[in-house]
Amino acid sequence: MGKSIAAWKSIADDSSLCYISYRRFLSSKTAADQQIQLYNEITGDIHFDEKLRTRVVVQVDSLTRVTGTPSTVIADELHGIYRQIFSNPSRSKSAWEKFDGLITTAKHFIALDADANDDDKKILSMIRPGIKFIINDYKPNNEKRFYLENSHEENYQLLWKYLDDPTKRCGVFCHYKRHGKFSVEEIAKEAQRRNISEKHYHADTDYAVKHEDFSDPVAAFADTRIVIFNHTLEAGVSIIDKQFDILFVLSFEVGSVEATKQAIHRFRNISEIHYSVVRKISSGLPVTREDIITRIINNERNLTATERDNRLPNISDINISFGQAYISYIVEENNSRCFFTPRLIESLRRTGYSIVTVPLMDYPT
Repeated sequence: MGKSIAAWKSIADDSSLCYISYRRFLSSKTAADQQIQLYNEITGDIHFDEKLRTRVVVQVDSLTRVTGTPSTVIADELHGIYRQIFSNPSRSKSAWEKFDGLITTAKHFIALDADANDDDKKILSMIRPGIKFIINDYKPNNEKRFYLENSHEENYQLLWKYLDDPTKRCGVFCHYKRHGKFSVEEIAKEAQRRNISEKHYHADTDYAVKHEDFSDPVAAFADTRIVIFNHTLEAGVSIIDKQFDILFVLSFEVGSVEATKQAIHRFRNISEIHYSVVRKISSGLPVTREDIITRIINNERNLTATERDNRLPNISDINISFGQAYISYIVEENNSRCFFTPRLIESLRRTGYSIVTVPLMDYPT
C-alpha cells in the first residue's frame, strides 16, 4: 500500500495527532475520514492532550502555536517541511525547536517522503535515538510510462499530433502562465486556432470560474479535449488526473523543482506522461556538506546567488540537530536544482514508472 494509507492504518482510532504538512490542506475525504481540523480554524494555541482525540493539520508557520504533547506526529513530505523551516531565517530556529520537541516527545512519529535518504535517517536518529525505519517498496505505477522528450518543441509537436485524432483528449502541465509559445495562455490560443475545445487555468484565473468547474469536473470537461494549467494551481492536479489518462509536461529545472515533482507523483490515474525540460542556467554548483560547514564556520554568505540561500545561520545560533538538518537541506536544495531531471527520473523509477528516452524526431519547422 502507499505511504499515506500505511501511515493512517498504523494510527490508533483514539490517538491525538499533529499532522505537519507543507500543504495547506488534505483532501476533503481524508480530513472527513480522519476527523482532522485545519490550524487556521483554531484561534490561539493549538493544544494537544494524549487523553483527548485532538487531530489538527499544522504548517510550519503555525508550529510555534502548538502546546502540549500529541500521541502521534506525522511529518508529511519531510523535505518540504525542511524547506519551509529553513527558507525563513526569522522563524527557522523557533520552528525547528518546536519540530524537534514534537518528534522527541510524541509516542509515535511517522515521516513521509518518497525521496527520504540516509541524511534524513541520521537526523531523525539524532533527535530520537532508537527510531525504527521501514522501507516502503510499494510501486503504484507499474503500468505507467514516462517519456523523456528531447525538447519543448518536440513535445509541443507531439501534443498537436496526438490531438489530430478527434477522439483523443489530454492534459497539459506548464511552467508559465503567459508569455512564450509554451505557456498556458499561448497553448490555449493555439488550441482555439485549431478548433480544439479547451479550458485553461492558472493563478490569475477568476476564482468563480475555477470553483464552478472544479466542483463538477465531469460536467465541466465533458466536451473539452485539452485542459492546460500551470504548477501553481494545485487543485488542477486532482481534477485533471480524474479526467485524462495522458499528460504533457513542459517544465523548467530551476524554479519549478519541487512543484513539478510533487505534481507528477500526485497523478494517480494518468498512465502516460510526456515530459520535456528547458534547463535554465543556474549560478548554483553542486555542493558538499563540508562546503556548507566551512562557510557557516567562516561566516561566509556567498553559497549561491539567491538571497534566500545567502542567509546562512550564525554558528552560535544552532544546536547539533538544527545544524545537521540545515546543512542537509542546503545540499539537497542546491543539488536537486543542478540534477533535477535525473533525480526526478530515479524517484519515478522507485514508484514503478517505465522510463522511455525518446529518439530525436523530425517535425516541421
